[in-house]
Amino acid sequence: MRNPSLLVQNGTPVVVDTPSITPQDSGLVLPILTYERQGCNKKGVKPLKHGIIYQDGKSPRMLPGEPKLGFNPVRVILREKTEQLIKESRVNYAKLQTVEHNFRVYFIGKVDPDDFKKIVIPAVDYCWESKWRHNN
Repeated sequence: MRNPSLLVQNGTPVVVDTPSITPQDSGLVLPILTYERQGCNKKGVKPLKHGIIYQDGKSPRMLPGEPKLGFNPVRVILREKTEQLIKESRVNYAKLQTVEHNFRVYFIGKVDPDDFKKIVIPAVDYCWESKWRHNN
């Protein structure tokens, strides 16, 4: 994951590794979820695998009663003023997925490059290394 952007997959915004997915490429994505607007308060969600994702110009906010999350908040610079991320938006760093070149995507913004380098990449690495160690 090198050049952070944001796209929408099946109505869910997700972080993607390249600003465009060409016919010969696929992209890796992380889901941005609200868990029915409960954030990580929802039963069964693993808060230590998540972080807040928020839009530029707003402040990241924990929800009342929400447990401590595993990673620092990540800022997104949205392309259009009509787009928005709601306060319950959380990134699941343990749920890395592939989007094939023929999947329709709509880019809505870009993850702050410093946050991508300092938070997103280490969070994905940590979650996947933990998963790999657990399975071996």
